Amino acid sequence: MYSSGLHCFSANECKVRKYANNLNFIMDLVDESVEKETKNYQCIEDYLAEQREGDICGLGVIHFNIRSLQRHYDELLVYVQSAKEILNVIVLSETGKIENLHDFQIPGYNIYYNESCHNKCDGTLIYIKTCISANVKITNVDNYKFLRVTLFENGIKIGISAIYRSPSMDVDDYINSLDEYLNDLKTEDMEIYLGDINIDLLKQDNKENKYLKEILTEKDNLICQITSENRRLQEQYELITSNIAPKDSIVDTLDSVVKRLDHLEEKGCNRILMIMTGCWDQLGISNRILNVLYKTYGMLLESTFTLFTLSLSIGVKYVFHDSRKLNGHLQFLLVYIFCLWKMALAHSVRIKDLVGEIPVIEETFFGDEKTEAVHLKVSSYNHKIFTFLGVAGFCTILPFVVLEALSFKEMKARQELVFSGYFPSYILDNCFGVVFVYQVWNGTLAAIYISCFDTLFNGLPIFIFLRLKVLGKKFERFEELCQMQNPKIVLRSLVIEHLDIIRSLVEVSRGLEDIENGNGNGGGWKNRILHKLGELLKTHVLKLD
Repeated sequence: MYSSGLHCFSANECKVRKYANNLNFIMDLVDESVEKETKNYQCIEDYLAEQREGDICGLGVIHFNIRSLQRHYDELLVYVQSAKEILNVIVLSETGKIENLHDFQIPGYNIYYNESCHNKCDGTLIYIKTCISANVKITNVDNYKFLRVTLFENGIKIGISAIYRSPSMDVDDYINSLDEYLNDLKTEDMEIYLGDINIDLLKQDNKENKYLKEILTEKDNLICQITSENRRLQEQYELITSNIAPKDSIVDTLDSVVKRLDHLEEKGCNRILMIMTGCWDQLGISNRILNVLYKTYGMLLESTFTLFTLSLSIGVKYVFHDSRKLNGHLQFLLVYIFCLWKMALAHSVRIKDLVGEIPVIEETFFGDEKTEAVHLKVSSYNHKIFTFLGVAGFCTILPFVVLEALSFKEMKARQELVFSGYFPSYILDNCFGVVFVYQVWNGTLAAIYISCFDTLFNGLPIFIFLRLKVLGKKFERFEELCQMQNPKIVLRSLVIEHLDIIRSLVEVSRGLEDIENGNGNGGGWKNRILHKLGELLKTHVLKLD
């Protein structure tokens, strides 16, 4: 099949291998296998489906006039994923200027690029499967550059040339350059020329066209099909991923997808079902941030919270070594702990609702046994965190509390209680023992409160990852869900749900950075930390109004 913006060629590899010693017979077989008449397809999915149903044992070559690879990279990935078993060589024209080829890699393919000499919209590119041996050469002829690859398959050499002429360039100059390129070319056993020269060869009264057709038809073994069709991919489809370039932020990328979905017309929705099915996965490939997000964010947040707790405990340890700072730091510590602890107790119902939301989401996709196993694992994980942090806090704080208090008592100093100044001095003579035990017990509870507080935060990424796991299951069943309601609505809801989750993670991460940036100089940093921790707990765990 051969039409403007879409050119295909297939050589039967099995027959080539069998008759490798008889090139004339091979060329006869090639002539028989090539479609001599142009076929029109409603969309590329129809063509790929037809090829998959047939004999796919051969060399599949396809050409796209992609009109900016950056804008249509996601779309290209979807096509390749849907038919990678029959696409061995992919030729692109009008790729536009490419700064970093690594950003446009396709797994399983090598990439070769020919930058334009004329404007930022031109350029040709070839993807070749990594399992195919190939040599690449770029030839300069006057003001034009031609990209050529030579493939080695089963003892047969196949030459593929990517040719392109910008509509703004002079036709005569291009034809002369093309003629010179073809004359100087060392032809291989088989030659394939693909591209878009933006010349209507069907116009009979055009001198340049006649000359060009003579050049093309006189070349040995050249397969040339001509069509006046000029329906570009962008005009055929209203695609979700159109005009979505990779963003620096995953939130910005998802916002672009949602906006595109909002403007998607109902007309033609049946043609983009396959594209929508692979949209999320392909978005992940094109955006490296998203590709590692799920695994990275959880480990990052959990390690940050754990380090925060341990650093707080270590800080308290050094506070107890310096009796001059004992009073002020411990007062702040108690205010911070009890404030957050009371908030957690007062709104414990909301926390239960948050955890209870997980099985509600999962019931559609997991049986009771799997759901129970997931929750047992999460509970065990939370329990381990609580135990570790509780023991760490207890072992870190309590010994120093007791040792410092006993040393003060032996010295009969005025600051003989754990928290000096917490009680009026006239009470000390009557009930020192009771007050001392009470304060030691409160110091012990402080470590446990810290552990409880951080366990809540550690539970947040666990909860989020369960939701992401469920959303992944929804995407696996995307086609089934689309049979029950509009595909656009289904995809939009899933993308928005991902967006909400990731936004909350980003906000928590920023909050932690703000806390970490407190340098400890002056008294204002204490209030900022207390306020920020309270806001984080309120917004992301308790969801208070």
